[in-house]
Amino acid sequence: MFCSFPWEGVDMSIGNIIVDTSRTAYAAGGFKRVAGFGRNWSNPAYFALIATVLNYSYIKHIKFRHIILVLVFFIGILISTNKGAIITFLIISFFAVIIRKVPSYILKIVMLATLLIVIALPLLSWNEVLNVDYSSLVSRIIFSSFKARVEDVWPQALILIKEHGSLIFGRGIGGIGAPQLIFEPSIYHPADNLFIYLYGLFGVFSCVIFAYLGVKIMVLSIKDSRDTIFVAYLILSFLGIGVIGSALENGILNFFFGIMLASLYSQKIKFISSSVSDLPS
Repeated sequence: MFCSFPWEGVDMSIGNIIVDTSRTAYAAGGFKRVAGFGRNWSNPAYFALIATVLNYSYIKHIKFRHIILVLVFFIGILISTNKGAIITFLIISFFAVIIRKVPSYILKIVMLATLLIVIALPLLSWNEVLNVDYSSLVSRIIFSSFKARVEDVWPQALILIKEHGSLIFGRGIGGIGAPQLIFEPSIYHPADNLFIYLYGLFGVFSCVIFAYLGVKIMVLSIKDSRDTIFVAYLILSFLGIGVIGSALENGILNFFFGIMLASLYSQKIKFISSSVSDLPS
């Protein structure tokens, strides 16, 4: 579908481990996933997503050039076919539309709902509750990777944790995701969900992380400044990508999510003054 680049498919050996420098693949429907100047098709999508977040966060007055930038970023994300980035772009764009028009508690509900979706989807998959329609060509193109996660990838993660770790304590640091490619490639699992990734590392104690994040969302003063708006967008990006992927293994995303976590850490937990006061009288 797209032109080929001379660096496509190139790899290198680091510590006797073959690492792709520019990965080539095809999505459902025969769409080529373009890595561009990134290691794989996800990196350019994440760069465009973070650029969109910065654009939304620090715009004072919307001008034509801002709209053009957003369209360019969205086209770049679409070309990558990274559905996690596409979904996240739509979420933060919806957030950008409503952020100045609705009370803070509505914005927090959107963020908390995204957090719950990250947790709920794999749990429903493990209990064989989810059923993805796969009858039409459109559904195959849009939901093929999601169906694979629901029916295969996520259940296999539970098997990995159960048989090679502990349902209570998980598998520990490096027990799931990219580190496995070096230490235990035969049972490598990508996780492909933030909750599964953290559950694979910390077991049930990962719930503490999500509970902490939920509390910090509740006390976040979203409209205090453009910096807190920026943090809110980063939270949505972190969770949006986390629905069907793990942002914790991407360097550029971790840089910005580190900023997000540091900002959340500085938020004082005062439920009465910051959360309840946001509710309508």
